[in-house]
Amino acid sequence: PGISLKAENLGLAQMAEVPLVVVNVMRGGPSTGLPTRVAQGDIAQAKNPSHGDYKSIALCAGTLAECYTETVRAFNLADRFMQPVFVLLDATLGLMHAKATIPTLEEVKAGIVPRKQFNGPAEDYFPYECKPDEPAVLNPMFEGYRYHFTGLHHDKNGFPTEEIETCRKLIQRLEDKVALHEDEVESYEEFMMDDADFMIIAYGSVSLAAKEAIRHLRADGIKAGLFRPITIWPSPAEKIKEYTDKIDKVLVVELNIGQFHSEVQRASSRLDIDGLFKVNGRPLSPHEIVSKVKEIL
Repeated sequence: PGISLKAENLGLAQMAEVPLVVVNVMRGGPSTGLPTRVAQGDIAQAKNPSHGDYKSIALCAGTLAECYTETVRAFNLADRFMQPVFVLLDATLGLMHAKATIPTLEEVKAGIVPRKQFNGPAEDYFPYECKPDEPAVLNPMFEGYRYHFTGLHHDKNGFPTEEIETCRKLIQRLEDKVALHEDEVESYEEFMMDDADFMIIAYGSVSLAAKEAIRHLRADGIKAGLFRPITIWPSPAEKIKEYTDKIDKVLVVELNIGQFHSEVQRASSRLDIDGLFKVNGRPLSPHEIVSKVKEIL
């Protein structure tokens, strides 16, 4: 069901370094789950959509406008890193109808970053001969440059190999081409965090409820703030660590049983991070978040 059916080809795209964008309106699970209800059940899967070692990129829209702008960004990132990029939504956003302010076509075109190409002689073209932290350079088809696609470990031409050092360098590069350039991928929002002494972490449509809850909490004298990861994977771990080092009370709110909560625990090196989870196909309300915060306090 859902994105699970695409796992094999997503792994092939990671290995062959084929740029593509996958828009995933998340659902509940396992199996068919609640396919027409709201959930954020694909967060962990977006980190490792297929077996093996690589660094997945997953963006999570939190507004209608971001459904557009994050998809544009995803295409740029897919071309930059030559791999699949997820745009994660949920049913609340997927079915939402409202006004949104989006960039003009001219602004979008101005922000497009062309994919790298090799312009030398065809006999000197080796698509997978790259620096240790750079992606493959796959020229457009039918222009005289030849290369081979495979899901197997491969050499600089793309042909299968089991040569020990070639295999090691390939897999390490698939990891490092993203891991060493996370600053190009990272994106997050801080809402009323300047003076916050209670941090809520939420993403997707849940962040909208969290913002409303924060307004109510502030009216009651509770200085709550929201940290919203827009790039889910790689997570903004350093920023999470920075905030969790100075804010004692932290609550992760999500429509699953803690799939990002465990990442916050890892990034913060803390096991006392609170969670508010819901997996019955219904959205989390601001009232539920307010009640949980007051319960913690």
